[in-house]
Amino acid sequence: MQVILAWDDANDVDVHVVCPNGTRIYWDHPNGCGGDLDIDHNRYDDRVIMDPVENVVWLDDPPPGQYRIEVQLPKSRGIPRSHYRITLRRAGKPDQVFEGSVDQARNRNDTKIVHVFNVP
Repeated sequence: MQVILAWDDANDVDVHVVCPNGTRIYWDHPNGCGGDLDIDHNRYDDRVIMDPVENVVWLDDPPPGQYRIEVQLPKSRGIPRSHYRITLRRAGKPDQVFEGSVDQARNRNDTKIVHVFNVP
């Protein structure tokens, strides 16, 4: 399974994946329920790019249960809103793409729910 976040500006947009056991995979906790956040662009001011992505991947089958994908804009670099695309890839299923916009977070817990799905 794979969750890919992409956006097209200098902001630091974050993907969060909440696992069935409540563990949250994100920049401050990059591993959980077998998934790893292995790409995290635009987190640092000295490495900003204009076509950033974040990637959470499971190399083995993810545990069964309900997952939630969220986005957050914790660091704006002069742009108060970012347009994002999230691609959800699962074995045996077509890719699902979710698009939207996220405003700058008011606090650490201010995330936007993008999609909830179940793994059998």
